[in-house]
Amino acid sequence: MALFSLIRKKGSDGKFERWANNFVSEDDQLAVASINELQAEILDAQKVGYGNSLDKLSLLETVLVALLGHPVPFVKERSVVLLNVLYDGHQLQLDEALPVTVSCVGETPEIAVPLFYSHVEHSHSLKFRIFGPSAEQSQPAWSEADVHLNDDVVEVSLPPFARSGFYDWIIVSRDGSVVIEIDDEKRLRGRFIVQPAGARDMVITEIPVDQVGATWDESTGELTSRGSFDAVVEKLPELKLRGSSAVYLMGALERPNDDSEASPFNVTDRKRVATVLGGAKSFQNLVREIQRLDMIPILDGIERVARNRAHRKYRPFMVQTVDNTGAMFTHPGTDGREVQWEQSGLLNYRDIRVWDLMIEEIKYLANEYGIRGVRLDNGQSYPPIMALDTEEMFARDPDGELHYSKSEIFYGLVVKANEEVGYWTSDSALEFNYPNPFLVKFAREMWHTYPNFYIISECHFQREALLTSSGAIVHSVRVPQILASIGGKSLRRDGTVAGIRADKRSSARTLSRLMKNESMFLPKGALVINCTCTHLSPYPSVMLGRRAWVAVDIIHFLPGIPMLLYGEETGSTYRLNMAPVTNNEEDSIYDVNYDSLLPRSPRKKKPIAEPTLPKTGMKRSSSKLALRKSGSFLNMKREGSISNLAKSASQNLSPAGSGANTPRRQPVSSRRRRRTALQQRSGNPLTEFFPSILNRFEMYLSQI
Repeated sequence: MALFSLIRKKGSDGKFERWANNFVSEDDQLAVASINELQAEILDAQKVGYGNSLDKLSLLETVLVALLGHPVPFVKERSVVLLNVLYDGHQLQLDEALPVTVSCVGETPEIAVPLFYSHVEHSHSLKFRIFGPSAEQSQPAWSEADVHLNDDVVEVSLPPFARSGFYDWIIVSRDGSVVIEIDDEKRLRGRFIVQPAGARDMVITEIPVDQVGATWDESTGELTSRGSFDAVVEKLPELKLRGSSAVYLMGALERPNDDSEASPFNVTDRKRVATVLGGAKSFQNLVREIQRLDMIPILDGIERVARNRAHRKYRPFMVQTVDNTGAMFTHPGTDGREVQWEQSGLLNYRDIRVWDLMIEEIKYLANEYGIRGVRLDNGQSYPPIMALDTEEMFARDPDGELHYSKSEIFYGLVVKANEEVGYWTSDSALEFNYPNPFLVKFAREMWHTYPNFYIISECHFQREALLTSSGAIVHSVRVPQILASIGGKSLRRDGTVAGIRADKRSSARTLSRLMKNESMFLPKGALVINCTCTHLSPYPSVMLGRRAWVAVDIIHFLPGIPMLLYGEETGSTYRLNMAPVTNNEEDSIYDVNYDSLLPRSPRKKKPIAEPTLPKTGMKRSSSKLALRKSGSFLNMKREGSISNLAKSASQNLSPAGSGANTPRRQPVSSRRRRRTALQQRSGNPLTEFFPSILNRFEMYLSQI
């Protein structure tokens, strides 16, 4: 964004040095006083205007990002809040996070908020203000709209959104004569996160580039030739005919050229494409062909880099850790719980330059090649910040002086292995639902330059709601994990599959509980990508067996965006770098028991006869007033939308009466077109029919 696209410097007035000294001091009160001073500086910059405070904003951002890993809890909590306020450009989130609704470009928002505790005589006593970009300019600005009162319900109608971005709104008194009670005031504000047009209707195909066109020695299984960008080009017309609207090119970034076995995620330079797959010219031709077929090219976004052969630009930003012998080495790539990528190195995300570097690299790929989407690998852990190793960082040399400089301590050069801190362990996130500052900055900057850019985040550890509130489209693996569990297997975060005990298995009813849970706890209108497997896991045919047939149907009828892995649609069984499957019952920290995680519905009570209302003109309360605890009504309408609409109740998913032992498979595009036709004929939400679908699904699973 160009809000903070400026030269990073530490301030000529010595503020940076003073703040850094206070934050590395053993006196916690100095740190608390300094964080309060930072807040005052931000509010002052907003008062005079960001355009007149660029140097100050750069300094404040540098300090606050470093404080995400500060050992004093209050300092860390406030740094999350203040970074949000800094990126917002206003103070609406200074005391509490805004409730979020997800929309798309072209959708029309309608706001209706009942006033339970206040009474307003005239609509002109209130005014509606919204802060966001417009069709004409990407920089956010305040604008106003008319407010209408309908039986103490405040209503606002807005034109369709014209640009992706964050739109923060508030309804306030026009003058001091109208008092809005605090309980009402909290609900008279909110945020729309607007995704690119057509996001709800996407069908994504994931293409592991190494696999397309690869050949093996039949006798040894050794890879004789890997796939290429040119080989993917030949497959694009087929993908288009099958209904794909986006192509995720997995493993396309540069890797060590001297290691033929290097993982596609062991990246040496995040702004260059893999030479071994064809290089820049072939990749440019591939992206051009994807765009010609009116599909969206999506690439990997990776927060780590290769430990060996990584580009020299990453060298100053590597995080170090100490092993049991006292030897220091680069911390491997991690999800914050366990080392996942031994051959990669973790960058220091307490340094704002690391944030800027990743954004700059993805912008380069968008500008140079024309990619229009990114899937953030390990996105549920961004920004990955490990706990400061205080014993090591505050060690003293024989002369009594600190071994490390105060700057190294401030930025957290040496950390404890796999001990996650930062945003994801803060109460600001877990208790108060503040957005992720890194993802907010990332989304704002990408949408500033490329308003039709899709930001997809891999998600584990039940972090879907916070990722959605931070601007990402969530790629969830909860559905394949539940489907695997029904068959007695545990699909883990690293793609491996093992057996699980019968008492830990899910049932088809678990999917129903998952859908109810998402409708209650995800932001309204949230976009979730569902799949049946991942590029790390086995194919559904191996993991689910004949249940894979039903699984593909399920993800196309579930609310959300379906994603298929290349080869899945043809019933492939094995592929390059596929994780192993074992029937042995092994415990792992990555086993997920959704039956214990998801809330259960209360027992059904006997129906009570509803009293007849007297004929006195009394009216039942409108369903419009059935608010959730969290706040406002935010309904979105647009012409021609087929998202989140119902499949016909009469449509039977079971093979009963088909005259065959197994259901006849249909191409993905046929199923998608059938879903479209059914949805256009029905106005009921899919969840109304979901229990019926699951009953048939469960019955079918028991037969195969």
